[in-house]
Amino acid sequence: MQSNELRAKPRLAKVLVFDENLGRGIIRLLDTGERIRITHKDIDEDGFKILFEGEVVEVYRSKDGSLKIRRINNLT
Repeated sequence: MQSNELRAKPRLAKVLVFDENLGRGIIRLLDTGERIRITHKDIDEDGFKILFEGEVVEVYRSKDGSLKIRRINNLT
């Protein structure tokens, strides 16, 4: 995935798996099916960071170019 694509427009992804003990998981972009490995550091929220299988999230690049995930209201 080209970083310019995510900077230009946030994209939706579905959480395939997230291990709360390890703080790692995998999401799949809804438009391309591409799988991306993530960590708790990528989740853009305060406090305890966890994602749930099947949850729809928004993926974007921050100003410094790092991958970020934002929780949104689920569409499913």
